[in-house]
Amino acid sequence: MSEPSGIHAVDYDPSWPRQAATAIDALRAAAPGLFLKIEHIGSTTVPGLAAKPVIDLMTAVHDLGHAAFHHNVVAAGTGPGE
Repeated sequence: MSEPSGIHAVDYDPSWPRQAATAIDALRAAAPGLFLKIEHIGSTTVPGLAAKPVIDLMTAVHDLGHAAFHHNVVAAGTGPGE
């Protein structure tokens, strides 16, 4: 069986936590007051672990109706490669 195409893992990058913090700050600035919490999640949070080089974030909002107003900001993304 061949490996699926498009999967790419790299060695751990110590800049990933900083990249996540930058993306979180950018989201908060782009949609002030929308997010109750934004967390850096996934394999890039584990020091020393090879991972796909994509910073994954998970957000919490008080009401999804408020999120719809900011859809263009959130859908555009803020991270590398977005």
